[in-house]
Amino acid sequence: MNIDNFTFGDALVVAGMGILIVFGVLCIIIAYLFLQSKVFMALENKKAKPKVKDEPKPAVTATQEVVEQNDDEIVAVISACIYTMLQDDDTTDSDAEFVIKKIEKLKWSK
Repeated sequence: MNIDNFTFGDALVVAGMGILIVFGVLCIIIAYLFLQSKVFMALENKKAKPKVKDEPKPAVTATQEVVEQNDDEIVAVISACIYTMLQDDDTTDSDAEFVIKKIEKLKWSK
């Protein structure tokens, strides 16, 4: 190929070769990073596994203090929060027709 006789077909070949080289290098980099992440994850999992000992755990005898709250006060606070939120959205009392039917405590599992 001479620069004086450079045709459109030659330009397409050079451009295609350049694109293939770029994507080939990108594929190599992606494969390297993928393998590197797999190696590090395997090392991390190997380190993270704690050794299991068969020692019995002492029984916990501490008691938790149960604090009873006034449910009416909680309902009032929730209602005030909802009312304030609706007022921030520029709604009027006639637009905000809602009734709190039931408020339940959720049981969270440990």
